Amino acid sequence: FSLIFEEFFLIQLNLAVLREENNKNLNSIPLEIKKDGLVMKFIKSLPFNLTSAQQRAINEILNDLNSQKPMQRLLQGDVGSGKTVVSFFGAYLAAKNGHQAVIIAPTEILANQHFETASKLFNGLNFNITLLTGSTKGIERQIAIADIMSGKSNIVIGTHALLSENIEF
Repeated sequence: FSLIFEEFFLIQLNLAVLREENNKNLNSIPLEIKKDGLVMKFIKSLPFNLTSAQQRAINEILNDLNSQKPMQRLLQGDVGSGKTVVSFFGAYLAAKNGHQAVIIAPTEILANQHFETASKLFNGLNFNITLLTGSTKGIERQIAIADIMSGKSNIVIGTHALLSENIEF
């Protein structure tokens, strides 16, 4: 047990050092966020009410995205706890501010589900949402990569296939 604890402690210590170095050496572009504007528009567009935990996570993300420090956040929760809508909120803010947002899912099934959900949720908001997974082939893949690299895609959803060297965001 003590060996596992020691390894976990060292990992956490290394992450803390890396986080501190990033805070000192990296700057990010703060997003223009007015709580009564974009935030309320997104929340009102949802077909359900946010939980207090989701609202808390969204407020923390708002603070991070409004800062010149890069956001380093892990969103954690049980299956069905609403992590996806919170991540879509961040993507929405980035896209509304003229940036590109990327959501990477661990499986193709989940990437497809996220794509379908995002397409419904962002319907009518003039976002171009692109799906790219390992099974995206041929001309469909070429179009997706071109849309991503040109910036035409506001929100990109996919799997580890998005981490390919030939894809630039």
